[in-house]
Amino acid sequence: MRIGLDLDNTLISYETAFPSVARRMALLPPDFSGGKVAVRAYLRSQPEGEQQWRDLQAAVYGHEMNFAEMTPGAGQFLQRCRQEGAEVVIVSHKSRYAANDRHYVNLRHAALAWLDQQGVFDTAATGLSAASLFFEESRDEKVQRIAALAPDCFVDDLPEVLLHPAFPSGVRPILFSPGEPPLSDIDVISNWELLADELFGH
Repeated sequence: MRIGLDLDNTLISYETAFPSVARRMALLPPDFSGGKVAVRAYLRSQPEGEQQWRDLQAAVYGHEMNFAEMTPGAGQFLQRCRQEGAEVVIVSHKSRYAANDRHYVNLRHAALAWLDQQGVFDTAATGLSAASLFFEESRDEKVQRIAALAPDCFVDDLPEVLLHPAFPSGVRPILFSPGEPPLSDIDVISNWELLADELFGH
């Protein structure tokens, strides 16, 4: 079995990273509470907030990526795939650089370094290496890569990827969507343990 996975907001969680980095950048009031969505909504409600949101994204995905976390259960899922003999490939729509990043950090290198630090490339435990990860410049190219790799299923947090007109018909689309209701024509998983049980049995 070959299993395809998205990277950002699927394997990697930025839920606490966004408010943490926004506070470091002095973009939030002292009494602010909430995760990524709340931070985005707040910033976009402020003067020049759209630019601040872009600056924050560049920081979180670049030089401040150490604030990111593995999505709960993702590491155990990768190990389970290894134990079950399943091959995992990761396909990410991620440009090399953020358009307005003053630090000029290569976002792909930042992601690779972070994954290595998290033990994702511990081949003995996960079966993964940097060669298992494919970066694409656009959503169209991401879908083309998924088609070329031909996994049995592909897990992504964006319905737009799974419902893309060119998404391969032979690949089962699975939406990673904790706490949200299922969409028609797409299977939904809310956590990694449930996906492992479904793919490999209890």
